[in-house]
Amino acid sequence: MPDKCSRIHHLACRPIITDSRGNGLVLATPDPIIEAKNFFMHKAQKRNKFSVKSIVDVLNQEKKVVKKVFGPFWNEGETCLLFAGSGVGKTILGYDIAMSIANNTHYWPEDMSEVHVPVLYCDLEMSEDQFCKRYEGCKKDLFVNNIFRFTADDCAFELNPENFISGVKDQIKRTGAKVLIIDNISCVLGNPTEKIARKFMNDVRALRNKYHLSVMVIGHTTKGKAGKPITQDALGGSKMLVNFCDSACALSRSEKGISSRYLKQVKSRSTAELDGVAELRLTDDPYVHFEFVEYNEEEDHLPQKGHKKDGRVKFDEAARQSVIDLHRQKMSVRKISEQTGIPKSTVCDIIHKLDSGESQVPPAA
Repeated sequence: MPDKCSRIHHLACRPIITDSRGNGLVLATPDPIIEAKNFFMHKAQKRNKFSVKSIVDVLNQEKKVVKKVFGPFWNEGETCLLFAGSGVGKTILGYDIAMSIANNTHYWPEDMSEVHVPVLYCDLEMSEDQFCKRYEGCKKDLFVNNIFRFTADDCAFELNPENFISGVKDQIKRTGAKVLIIDNISCVLGNPTEKIARKFMNDVRALRNKYHLSVMVIGHTTKGKAGKPITQDALGGSKMLVNFCDSACALSRSEKGISSRYLKQVKSRSTAELDGVAELRLTDDPYVHFEFVEYNEEEDHLPQKGHKKDGRVKFDEAARQSVIDLHRQKMSVRKISEQTGIPKSTVCDIIHKLDSGESQVPPAA
């Protein structure tokens, strides 16, 4: 038997249900204002990606265990910024971190990573030949099969933020990587404006959240004054990059020697800021990498009082007197330089002025 409600007509927004005999019943008229409000609220809810919870609910929910990605410097799920000057060793440290994550290979006294997952390393500076030469001395299984090197060597297009993000997204899906290292952001952004830096970091954060990544962005430092403590202001380009990161650390040369460096944490949202710095030593045995020496103070790695950027030195009287006292003990110029940290040329200058009578120094007791 056919359904009595066989046809539905709408007349001036008033739905009428009619049966087969034409008898109808007019239903309640919908309020067009309410209907429009409900329609737009529904669309807004679909667009709205924000989350609102009471603080009590946030505190009472199950806490996620935060794992270390790279010691006290970088935690799982965070965006970390690593910056350093040209030739200091950013990429060397970047690959050290990648190997620590991928297969627990490291030269620190304790395990630096609690997550061992595939890593996508965006190497935008070194060529393939340069990479092979740098790591030719390492074992074939050192990089295993879960470190993937993303390059732009064969790109037939200009590298820009849009096609870079698109390419990274495709490779994350292909490799299943859970750690992303971008080396170097200057290759993608150049010297960015605040607007460009903000958009790029927003795109990186969207990738991180969608694919549950831990991200490290590597950048350059500015040509600041040598011998000064490192701060967030040392980052080249836009400081907006620091604002969008959860943590940041800087690698710098040390006055202790040509192979000495130190790593300093300059920002951390999830942990207390690290007290002191990590001293590292650069070595090429069996391949180029950093070895941990000890934790100490940043001032241990800065030039002694009186050192100037142009290499000339002006010491206070205490330092000058030390040189003179050691000279009177018949110590050689080389040993005086080694003991005081004062360049040999400066030691010679102080002694010459003493012998010629230009320096007015009290006689030895």
